[in-house]
Amino acid sequence: DEVAGVDVCGLISTVEAEHILGPIKSAARGAASGPGIAGDCTWTFEALATSGQGTLYAMMSTRASSPHGPSLDQFFEISQPEIEASLGATPWEMEDLGDKAFLYQTRQPDHSEMWLLQSETLFMLRMMGGSAAQLEEFARALSRELEPKE
Repeated sequence: DEVAGVDVCGLISTVEAEHILGPIKSAARGAASGPGIAGDCTWTFEALATSGQGTLYAMMSTRASSPHGPSLDQFFEISQPEIEASLGATPWEMEDLGDKAFLYQTRQPDHSEMWLLQSETLFMLRMMGGSAAQLEEFARALSRELEPKE
């Protein structure tokens, strides 16, 4: 919540990413943080179901990376109609995932997106070439990483 820059690639180990996605084809790569963005990462993997290539992109915002404008909770709420319209997809509310999470399965095969709000952290995830089930499992792994350690 209080960190402006986060190594999103480091939140999920390569072993766990491969367990969820399949064989990783290229190392996860992330970009430096910037206004509104604490960090991001892209994983490229072998999509076993289609014998093709898939990508999972994750962008993370925190309260510290977005100090101006609406809170992340407000941003999440006001963005939902725009996301629904731009993707042409009706959101599915995900149970027991963060504080709020919505999955969007687009009309394009193998393209889904998820927005996950947990405390004052917002993840926007985009899956190309994989399944919505893989995206959900990956989001749950990220959510576990955000839970306070005892």
